[in-house]
Amino acid sequence: MKEYEIELQILEEVAACTKLDLNDVAAVLDGLAAAIRAQVKMDQIFTFTVPGLMEIETYKRRVPQVSINPSTKETRGGPARSGTLVVRIRPDSLEKKPKPTKKNSRMELEILEEVAGNTNLDLKKVAAVLLGLGTAIRTRTDKNLIFTFTVPGLMGLKTHMRSATPAREGINPFTKEMVIFPACPATLITKIRPNSIRRKPRKTLTKILSEKPR
Repeated sequence: MKEYEIELQILEEVAACTKLDLNDVAAVLDGLAAAIRAQVKMDQIFTFTVPGLMEIETYKRRVPQVSINPSTKETRGGPARSGTLVVRIRPDSLEKKPKPTKKNSRMELEILEEVAGNTNLDLKKVAAVLLGLGTAIRTRTDKNLIFTFTVPGLMGLKTHMRSATPAREGINPFTKEMVIFPACPATLITKIRPNSIRRKPRKTLTKILSEKPR
């Protein structure tokens, strides 16, 4: 179970701050993954935000236009991947405490209600788990810790340290003048990517929790 050590630690932290059972916390995150996956399978365009952690957005890839090269008379572009639904997940205010959230959209409420119904928890507890997860992740990024965290079937989070760079001379690409670029300190970079979001994962957090050594 060492490969899921961080996941288990974070689940325990969320359970402690929300005063919920560990299995309920895992069920909420698994339920969120299932609800988002269902929307993706139906090609729904929506945005879902976990304040202080991530923003999930879906959109349709632009349809490439067919054009003709005037010199060769060959066609360029085509409908090869037109209309494909793209899922993008990016960090949301991980570097600071999130501001009071705006009113949830209709789609966000539908997803939260679906998770609440499947876990037999009320909406406030579901929201508390998601906010607690953001707090647990943010606590680690505030300390510049290098770690990975995965919610199978939803998202994978990974941090790495970008090396410091010294001050250097260079050419300003806009003015073409020689300038001094200032030094940059080492910076923690956080990336969040979709994780098997189009198919059911082989392992869920609930299953990982059940396999935890007693």
